[in-house]
Amino acid sequence: ETEADEDEAPADVEVDFSDEDAALAARSAGLELGEATAEEDAAERAAGEESSEDRFAGKSKEELVGLFARMLEEQPVQSIRRDVEALKIAFYRLRRAEVEAARRRFVEEGGAEEEFTPAVDGVETQFKELFREYRRRRDEFIANLEAEKERNLKIKLEIIEELKELVNS
Repeated sequence: ETEADEDEAPADVEVDFSDEDAALAARSAGLELGEATAEEDAAERAAGEESSEDRFAGKSKEELVGLFARMLEEQPVQSIRRDVEALKIAFYRLRRAEVEAARRRFVEEGGAEEEFTPAVDGVETQFKELFREYRRRRDEFIANLEAEKERNLKIKLEIIEELKELVNS
């Protein structure tokens, strides 16, 4: 066998891109998470719970929406970014599977694939509403954090000026 043959994947092996597909589906639905702040990362590390993806495996879309709503009520927004990301991926993995199954049924019943339009999902609408609320709270948290940093910088600069005056007098 040549080195090139060893590097090629066997043709009959199927690669699972469901995580990536779910993340892409969530992004295309307008559900970007954004970058984590240092405070969010610290809060998440301190939580040290089991893997978010493990917690959400095997849950229905309705259960995921319920968990999301409970998280928003009970936990500070800066500590749930990774859970929200895992929830989003799990939710859109389920949604994508539903849409693909509906697409297959539509085509099997004689419909043209290009004419297929997925049905509006009320649970997805709820999920998007919760996600919008999460983003609003997170943006508010970040804005407050930035304002506090600005106040602290102003105080530090005033102290530096006072020290300069003391040194020069």
